[in-house]
Amino acid sequence: MFSLTDYSVPSLFQKNVYALEIFAEYSASSLPARAFLLSLPVLLVTTAVILASQSALHSVAQVSGGARLWASPPSWPPVFSGFQAAALAILGFQIMVPFLGLVKAVGAWPNLVAALSAARSEVAFTFWVAAVTALFCLPISLVIDAELGRGGRPGWLAVTAPLAVPAPLVGIGLIVLWNHPFFPGLYGSRWMPVLAGLARFTPLAVILIYAQMRRIHPLLIDAARMLQPDSIRTWLLIRLPMLAPGLLAAAGLVFALTLGELGATLIVAPPGQATLTLRIYNYLHYGASDTVAGLCLLMVAAALAAGCLAVAALSGWSRWTAMAYPVEGDE
Repeated sequence: MFSLTDYSVPSLFQKNVYALEIFAEYSASSLPARAFLLSLPVLLVTTAVILASQSALHSVAQVSGGARLWASPPSWPPVFSGFQAAALAILGFQIMVPFLGLVKAVGAWPNLVAALSAARSEVAFTFWVAAVTALFCLPISLVIDAELGRGGRPGWLAVTAPLAVPAPLVGIGLIVLWNHPFFPGLYGSRWMPVLAGLARFTPLAVILIYAQMRRIHPLLIDAARMLQPDSIRTWLLIRLPMLAPGLLAAAGLVFALTLGELGATLIVAPPGQATLTLRIYNYLHYGASDTVAGLCLLMVAAALAAGCLAVAALSGWSRWTAMAYPVEGDE
């Protein structure tokens, strides 16, 4: 879906895709209606993909009666283990090759320091946008997930529909929605990129947290309500710890994706404020390779750090859960 609705990566390689035509049309005409009509072919394809995926998303997770599915890890066939090792090797290769390539392109470390120093305002703004977006998507997702189980297929369609919208159309829609005298302090402010990130990536957080909710056995919640009549304490002391893995995974994913968001942010970014992706996108047209490499290296390191922190937190949480609630037969 993202490869079809986003133009940022193809544009870096001087390749025009259909999503870029939507942005170009709006930039030339400033008419949202023309941009929307131009985006209809993409919307038809992405909507068909969303409709085809509904049955799989509706059963995104199964209720699990315990913390783990087995008392001890199973013994996989050697062929399967070989495929696992190959997949991990390919993943590591995909991460390390661009990382080492960026390190080589930066050259001397003073070049990296100079690039980051010149872009310190963009660095601060980018991390602020990513952190706020990751934080705000969690309560929104929890509210949606609380009703999603009762919404059935219409609810899932409403949640996944934003994934079908091309990134430029998201930015255009935000301008049409908020560019009114009723919202004088919002349009043109630093909150517009946050709204763009929320509009694009909150559906992914909803799916992740919903999967975690489905892993919590309903009997545990019923027992908690009986033993702890205070609903607030029940939520904070029992439900929130159970949801922690899903919340961490969702926050880490949204943070990393918001760091690299370009398609919608390019349209709604406030005057005088830009994210790192916007600065990189502009620099690429002037051939500033070492500066671009330094900024890209920072973004890669930040995304890897967010992912590693989420994985470490999830791993630690799993070990704590295993010790606190041992499966019968482990002892």
